[in-house]
Amino acid sequence: MPVVSPWTENTKKFAFLDIDIDSETQSADSAEHQDALNKIETLDRKLSQHFHRKLKVQPTLTRQLVSFQASK
Repeated sequence: MPVVSPWTENTKKFAFLDIDIDSETQSADSAEHQDALNKIETLDRKLSQHFHRKLKVQPTLTRQLVSFQASK
């Protein structure tokens, strides 16, 4: 399946201009996004509480070490 790009290869012009700048729609979208983020935070907190005895922080597992091990 080809990758869809907002830029056309031939002209390098913006390929789509479907942008809604209506402030009422934006505020409704923002409220929906905030509700979704709140739900995610609540679920994340519940999950952390459920597994709090199983989760253990390992400071020796740095991003660099984990990335190196994943690349092997």
